[in-house]
Amino acid sequence: MEEITFQVQRDEDSGWLVASWDDLTGSGGITTQGEDLRDLQQITDAVAVHFDEGTALRIMLL
Repeated sequence: MEEITFQVQRDEDSGWLVASWDDLTGSGGITTQGEDLRDLQQITDAVAVHFDEGTALRIMLL
């Protein structure tokens, strides 16, 4: 897999942005949140935890 696309929505209760992606293989997904888009750009940490070492994504879209 070279590319994943996150869906971004604003949480009505907190006002924060929530970015989520569901793994098509059925092995979970990734969800993270931030106060603004700048915070969501730090999503690389959550992506690194989800994928095996050595699996490099080329593109992450918000």
